[in-house]
Amino acid sequence: MNCSESKFLSVNRVFSVVSIVSLLKSLCFRLVLGFPSCIDSDFYNVAWANSKLRFAIANLQGKYEKSIWKRRLQTALIVKDELLEHGYRWQAEKIDFWIHRLEKKEKAKDKARLEKQERAKSRFTAAPAADLREREEEASF
Repeated sequence: MNCSESKFLSVNRVFSVVSIVSLLKSLCFRLVLGFPSCIDSDFYNVAWANSKLRFAIANLQGKYEKSIWKRRLQTALIVKDELLEHGYRWQAEKIDFWIHRLEKKEKAKDKARLEKQERAKSRFTAAPAADLREREEEASF
């Protein structure tokens, strides 16, 4: 074995030790944070988590379920729990953002609906009182 071959072998050994150490660090990091072991499986991968996220967002927007918003919220919460169960916290946080966005939008709709009902009630009750005032004024002349 010449000198160049021995340098090549030593570089390979260092590289393999570094890769093993980095692999062990990532595994320890996952264990410390409580990630489940199935995070590296073929089925529960990042593409799966992103497709679940896309489904939950579209569902909250009303593209899949045309039901009331509370039922769409329940479906999104189920998807969020499933993502958390498999260790995909980032996607679960994004679902939380969309849930709060939907709640804000629906509360604004509810408030506008109530204001519209109040205006309708006040219009029907205020109109006869105004007519009575006008009749009293006409009668006094």
